[in-house]
Amino acid sequence: MNVEAFIPDWPGPKQHAKELRNIVDGYCPTTILDDPADYFNAQWRKASNVLNADILLWIMADVTLPEKFGTVFREMVRIMNRGDIGWYAPDIAWTCYIYDEKDLQAIEPRIYNVPNTDSLCFAIRADVVRKMPFIDPAISYMWGMDFAAIATARLMGLKTVRDYRFKAAHPNSTGYDIPKASREMEKLAQGYSTELRTEIKRLVVEVEQLKRKP
Repeated sequence: MNVEAFIPDWPGPKQHAKELRNIVDGYCPTTILDDPADYFNAQWRKASNVLNADILLWIMADVTLPEKFGTVFREMVRIMNRGDIGWYAPDIAWTCYIYDEKDLQAIEPRIYNVPNTDSLCFAIRADVVRKMPFIDPAISYMWGMDFAAIATARLMGLKTVRDYRFKAAHPNSTGYDIPKASREMEKLAQGYSTELRTEIKRLVVEVEQLKRKP
């Protein structure tokens, strides 16, 4: 399976898109998405429109990759090649999706089936990207893509996994309006099929059941 990487970037001191590209470009073609007029879902639309590979690798510009990225990349491709995985991600040092490994279903040692990994650093199969609904950035500028993609993968019989052998870092902060993003995501989902909305609701319930409580 061949891979194409995209690095969504935007102005700000936390971003290091060129450094990431210098690392990732040694393993697959890598594009920086840096139009300052775009935010997450607009960047996702551009990436999905030009994707010309079996796997889309997505790395936010403020992520710090796990050490020995070559090993991570090779394992990502191997796991995606299993045939039953639609979405793969390493562990993330800061995310709202924190689980206890003991509560998760292992598919391989330290690799677990999860309801969501966050969308900071992940790989997704191109056939899932093609089948998922259009994520309209005019309706939702930030949230919604991950649940739509993971629900689509589930309906295709594919798993979403987090690989706890590798950890990426991410700043413990966010620069967007969380209540606004949440409202927009709900509005976006109103245009989905009943089947997809039902699957997303299942995922949300599973996240709340598994997520580590503060």
